[in-house]
Order: sequence, then structure tokens, then C-alpha cells
Amino acid sequence: MISINVRSGSVKSLKQSYYEALVRWVGICLICQRPYHRHGSYTRVTPRLLGPLYIQRIYCKHCGVTHALLPCFIIPFARVLDVVREAAIMSICHNLHTIEELAEFLAVDPTTIARWWRIFRSKASMMLQALSAILAQTPQLADWARGNVDTWRERGCKILELIGRCRATFYPRFMFCGFAWVNLFDPHLLFKRKGMPDRTPGSANTG
Repeated sequence: MISINVRSGSVKSLKQSYYEALVRWVGICLICQRPYHRHGSYTRVTPRLLGPLYIQRIYCKHCGVTHALLPCFIIPFARVLDVVREAAIMSICHNLHTIEELAEFLAVDPTTIARWWRIFRSKASMMLQALSAILAQTPQLADWARGNVDTWRERGCKILELIGRCRATFYPRFMFCGFAWVNLFDPHLLFKRKGMPDRTPGSANTG
């Protein structure tokens, strides 16, 4: 999949903004450097807040590779908006609520939130590596890299901090949450599909 930047001022306009972004989007295949061609669409029924969403497919005729163009506010294979998952992870990292309390607040099953936390922990090292590589381009990296990362919560807080620093430094006008920015940088950093190996940080085409 490829995550694309969608500019929208409200949740109500997210779908329309995504369709408008599709019209403007152009991209080239990372393998052969030839333009992608539009290749039909499919209906995505989640996240529930938005209702059915028609996702554009693109195709490289030379390489035979097909991608889905996902809006940045959707984590691949997720059933909720990225802002919901980010809120859950942030609350766990800062020890604000129990998983049971979060489940009630967010209307998500507790086992789902627990699974999000397990996935986030499994991705922690890769995310720290990828985010540090981006911030290495700035003189403040040494200051941002400081702090305890001994526990999972401390590592999580550091990751959330670095995501915020990356957004503020390189994408100051980005309108969505930190996880949506990560989707643009590399959509593989925030999900783990069963049977699928981890990707190298920054290897995805963000359009």
C-alpha cells in the first residue's frame, strides 16, 4: 500500500478530501521509475465513523505491481481511525488509564487495545531507529535522544515525542495526528500483518 497526504478541516469532509487528493496524486514506481496507472478501486467498509470508502488501486504495467492508495488517516488493516489508536497508545504510555477504561472511552474491545499495545511494542525498536535517522539531519538530535527508555512505557513516550518532533520540524502544516504522519513516512511501521515480515524503515513510497 501507499499512504497519501489528505488535507481536510473536519471529520465530515475526510472522505471528500481523500477523493480530491486522488485526483491530484501522481507517482512513479520505485523499482522501474515509470508512472503508475490507475487500476480500479475497492470498497473499504472501515473505519465505521466514515462508512464505506472507495479506495483507489494503482498498477505498474512494467513490474506488474499493484498498490492501494490509502488516505494518511487510516492505518492499513485497522478498523478505527489512526487517531483512536494513537489516543490508546498515548494513554498507556503515560499511564493515564487502564486498558478496560480505554475500551469504554473509545468503544473498542479491551483485547483489541491490548493487541495494539503488543504491536506497538514489537515495532518500538524499528520506530526509534527510523525516527532517529530522520532527526539526525537536525542539530538538536542529541537533546531529543536523551531520556530513559528502560521500560516499555518510557520507550513509548520517547517514540511519541520523536514523532511530534519530526512533524513539527519537517511537516509543520500536517493536519492529522502523529500516527497519520508515520503512515506517510512508512505505513509498515504501525502495523504487523500475520505472516508478513517487517519492512526496512523508510522503504515505502509515500507519494
